[in-house]
Amino acid sequence: MLLVASAALAAVLTGTAAMAQDTERGASREDMPSFRPQQSEIIPGEIIVKFKESAGPGAAAEARRAEGLEKKKDLELIGAELDKVKGQSAQAAVRDLERRPDVEYATPNRKIYPSGYADEPRFSELWGLDNVGQNDSSGTPGTPDVDVNGKEASTVTQGSTSLKVAVIDDGVDFSHPDLSARAWTNPGESGSGKETNGIDDDGNGYKDDVNGWDFLHQDKTTHDAGDDAHGTHVSGTIAASVNGQGVVGVAPNIKIMALKFLGGPDGSGSLDDAIEAIGYAKEMGAKISNNSWGYFGPPDPALKDAIDTSGQLFVAAAGNNAANNDAANNEPPGPANYPASFSSPNILSVAAINNQGNLANFSAFGAQTVDISAPGVNILSSVPGMPQASADAVALSSVGSSGKALVAGYGADEIGDATKRASFFTKSFSAVGRGSQPVVLVDDDMSQAGFPDVGPTLSSAIQSATGSTPQVINVAPGDGPALSQLSGKTVVWATGKACDSDNSTCIGSGTSTTLTGNDQATLTNFLNGGGKLVLTGMDALYLIENSSFATGSLGLQVTSDVGVSIDASTFSGSSGFAGESYALNSGTSYEPYHDKIAPGTSGTSQGVYGSGSAAVYESWNGTSMATPHVTGTAALVASKAPSLLGTPASIKKILMDNGKPVSATAGKTVTGKMVDASKALSGIDTTAPNTAIVSGPAQGSVTKITSASFGFSSTESGSKFQCSLDGAAFSACASPKSYTGLANKTHTFRVRAIDAMGNVDATPAVRSWAVDAVLPTVSAMSPTKASVITDVTPTIKATVRDNLTNLQKANIKLYVNGVLISPLKYSYSPTTDALVYNSPAIAKGK
Repeated sequence: MLLVASAALAAVLTGTAAMAQDTERGASREDMPSFRPQQSEIIPGEIIVKFKESAGPGAAAEARRAEGLEKKKDLELIGAELDKVKGQSAQAAVRDLERRPDVEYATPNRKIYPSGYADEPRFSELWGLDNVGQNDSSGTPGTPDVDVNGKEASTVTQGSTSLKVAVIDDGVDFSHPDLSARAWTNPGESGSGKETNGIDDDGNGYKDDVNGWDFLHQDKTTHDAGDDAHGTHVSGTIAASVNGQGVVGVAPNIKIMALKFLGGPDGSGSLDDAIEAIGYAKEMGAKISNNSWGYFGPPDPALKDAIDTSGQLFVAAAGNNAANNDAANNEPPGPANYPASFSSPNILSVAAINNQGNLANFSAFGAQTVDISAPGVNILSSVPGMPQASADAVALSSVGSSGKALVAGYGADEIGDATKRASFFTKSFSAVGRGSQPVVLVDDDMSQAGFPDVGPTLSSAIQSATGSTPQVINVAPGDGPALSQLSGKTVVWATGKACDSDNSTCIGSGTSTTLTGNDQATLTNFLNGGGKLVLTGMDALYLIENSSFATGSLGLQVTSDVGVSIDASTFSGSSGFAGESYALNSGTSYEPYHDKIAPGTSGTSQGVYGSGSAAVYESWNGTSMATPHVTGTAALVASKAPSLLGTPASIKKILMDNGKPVSATAGKTVTGKMVDASKALSGIDTTAPNTAIVSGPAQGSVTKITSASFGFSSTESGSKFQCSLDGAAFSACASPKSYTGLANKTHTFRVRAIDAMGNVDATPAVRSWAVDAVLPTVSAMSPTKASVITDVTPTIKATVRDNLTNLQKANIKLYVNGVLISPLKYSYSPTTDALVYNSPAIAKGK
């Protein structure tokens, strides 16, 4: 079975290629503003008022009465108050109040948004997140508020960095600047060189699956050049970063797990690869997946089986052939778009609407099978960039049997951000396999000759990366340290801005180089002995580009000063540096002197200058584009309430119950609504239900019956229950809950309700009672049975005891010679069980 991406279905099934991919290039980097001013948004019916200090309570009360104000709360910091306006607009109330002599100022209450989210350069083009009536990329004017309320939702959460969403699609280009920080990293395949060791370190059946897996080609590369535009576009809508570039996603803090199974000339994939991708997502803990793909035809049981057992909220594109998917409910089922049309409770099926709230003319629909709608026409998002001039900037070489060298064509000191500088060393030490070796910093920057001293900066970065201060060896002009000073340590050899070893003119004849001949021999021996080296500095290999050390020992292809001809002001990582991006803009940076460091046959590139591609954005159509709006919203909900990840149907219910009505989809989808991220977040039920026991043994009662049955209820319909008897762990149960064969002792029954949102009653209902099926005993009687005594006024004693309870006189009957003795005439101690009766004279001889 062939499965295709939903953005292409229109072309495949209806022939309307324009609907499948209406592309437009974004503005160039130079044309894009760095900041878009926020439009001020007034909150209707609310104002902030500050009365003058001279105004007493009476004046304030009169002002409120005159203007129809209701005080909501005090703003103690500024001595003002928030008022609700009735009977007029907030603006009118402000005008009137400003005229009053007892008012210092009055101002409308306003919406405030987090800096950054709506400041992305092309945010104004993202009508799906914030529709204020702007034209879409085709020039069609929008209808205000036909959007997912992404900006409003961003004030609540922008997603959790610990939440991963599986994008099951073609690949994802994580070198795109809007996605470079959004790649999920497999912890079992990361650190200590695991990213590239060719070993299945985490035992999941896939080697070096750092960011996901390519099931189409059965390799770890989740992006192939010239491919993967669809998955990259989808991922941008879900999670494009807040980074001052391009666009922003619905949930810009979450991580994307890239699972590629589509591709090739026709963009298709196979059912078996799709099932494997779903299985990988389940195994690696992704509880939400985006599925902008499908096929038109009969239902497939294998695909449904995979989805049903996935444990995921499976967000699926409804299809682009304008079909009525309700044909899936016919008997026998008619052709429909699958997997969206399966009846599985964890599938959330998505139709597409345009910026005016109309159902897209290509979108599949179904009053019984398509759950909700979302923006899907002229949606701007990220796509893989067009190749631009670039060069390898960092390479990892294997030397000898176990030596490792990571060589950078720039200096780590040139990384402007201190956190990223430390991250450079974290990645470097992992790549060379440092393990727990101590680090020695060879400070070979020629600072004695007037070059910048980079030692303190790098020492601080290394300490941040390792938690320990490195040993520092300051190198005087000439040779660096001997092999004995380096052995057993991970070496960071830093040359800073130095370009020779003896303060010559730096244009030399090759006799004075940054690394001397002895240094090169020392490092060759060090690496051949299994040493771990990080070599950093813009001219570390200057004038020795073709030496046996560079080409032989390190196995590199070095070209000096490539920054003269290409953009070498930034670094974009790959392989062991995947997701890393650095601006090389510190006070010691000098771009023209950056070198190309290309790996040979025994090495791998760890990244390039620039992004390796121009940042590109295109506007596309399709239910594929609608689906990630819903996936992103689901990710926001799960970020706010992580417990919901255990019940995907709960997240689905929140999104469906809290959508925004769209009249054009009434009768076309289950809900007649479009997804609303802000309302969905406010619709999360965080209140636990209350549990009550409505039948069963009474509290504190004693019974001789060795069985018990309890009925119970919850204040929330649809709740599930967990029960516990006598301190055992809670386990699922249903009302009534019965127990048999109960021991003779006091028992305690507990029950708690769990509502559909996963909220658990923290104070379970409790009922304690006793089972006592053992008869009371009478012992230690005195006088003893059949004894003969001479005392005609004997003291009669006995021990009267019950199995569980402390008896009272009311529980005891004492007979002497067949006469019932009044309890007033004898004593009984419930604590000692002792009964004492001083008998009056009794007849002799009886």
